[in-house]
Amino acid sequence: MSKLPPGELGEPYENAAPQEIVVEENKITMLSKRKLVVEAEKILEAALQEARWLQQSLDTAMTAITEAINNAVIHGCLRVREGASAPGYETKVAEAEKKYGDIKHLYISYAITDTTIKVEIEDEGKKPFVPKGLPDPLAPKNLLKESGRGIMIMETIGTVSFTQGERGGTLVTLEIKKETQSA
Repeated sequence: MSKLPPGELGEPYENAAPQEIVVEENKITMLSKRKLVVEAEKILEAALQEARWLQQSLDTAMTAITEAINNAVIHGCLRVREGASAPGYETKVAEAEKKYGDIKHLYISYAITDTTIKVEIEDEGKKPFVPKGLPDPLAPKNLLKESGRGIMIMETIGTVSFTQGERGGTLVTLEIKKETQSA
């Protein structure tokens, strides 16, 4: 079992009240609140550190994992379809968090080996996400936009798939290979 940040199963982490985030061996269940993304990050980062991932590999993996968790909370559970550069985005997210933050959950499971981490993130969104048809973030008209690159970043770092989860929302499976130490 991985070493966890301060707190025990079901106890609050630094910014989480009891039962907002619950940790079992290699599984995290959390309410769909943006502040809890940081708590999930701490748990996953601690697990990678325990597995002796080098800092560069750990940082790279956490970039993709954090993006996937953020997307699941904001676009899955909270049902905000717009990107961060859309007018009124923060207001829409805050309103959605008030509406769904205490009732929608995110389910994260992970397995770490000497060479890979596989993370599955399932949201309780309305319907599964289909990345087909997303705007190309490298198209000239999109280059200066503040959002719309997350999936491209995840695909650059690892292998990512989007399927329908058991709860009707999206199940994101992300597999990332550990970078090898150069001589």
